[in-house]
Amino acid sequence: MKSIWQINIEALESFYALVNELEKYYDRPLTAEEKEITFLELMKTKGLKPIGHTELNKNELIKEQVSHGKSILNIDDKGYTFIKPKENKE
Repeated sequence: MKSIWQINIEALESFYALVNELEKYYDRPLTAEEKEITFLELMKTKGLKPIGHTELNKNELIKEQVSHGKSILNIDDKGYTFIKPKENKE
């Protein structure tokens, strides 16, 4: 089961700053698993919890949310992608 998080920009900036700090300390890039552990521990220190859980994979979840009019900022190893619902032009 995957967790769904809704975080603010401060938490996101804190995460990236901590990842950069750890990568400098260890003198290597963190693995995906290490980044996940870092994220979870940081959220714990900030008192933030997931807003839900799902069995959907990432693409299914994005498609589902966009179909309900939500905009998504997808951040992955390829960069950033802003996904918006399609406008109905009648």
